[in-house]
Amino acid sequence: MIAARLDENAPPADDPFTALTAELTELGYTADDAVNGITTYADPDGGGVLATIEIVHRHEARFSRRNDDGNPTWMIQLTADVPDRIQRIALYAILHADHTDEQQILHNISGAITTGTDES
Repeated sequence: MIAARLDENAPPADDPFTALTAELTELGYTADDAVNGITTYADPDGGGVLATIEIVHRHEARFSRRNDDGNPTWMIQLTADVPDRIQRIALYAILHADHTDEQQILHNISGAITTGTDES
């Protein structure tokens, strides 16, 4: 999924991913030092997703789903104009992607968004 900006050269808000960063931090993800405006958030245990947030050049967030070995497999990419609530929904969707029951995925996403915490 790629959410495209209408004007690629338009400056983003100061930090369009503030809510997403807060959500990742609340889930226990830790940030590496920013390199060239790119900050990577990872689960200290190596699972879940690898989140990369770039607010300087491309103004986007990328979620890479990790397999059992901790290596990234597939990715969702969001531009800076994606609303906060959709950023959070995308995060929880990728976190719960291993469930085979779509209703369970939706239930887990709903619970996490409503309570602000992950209900795995």
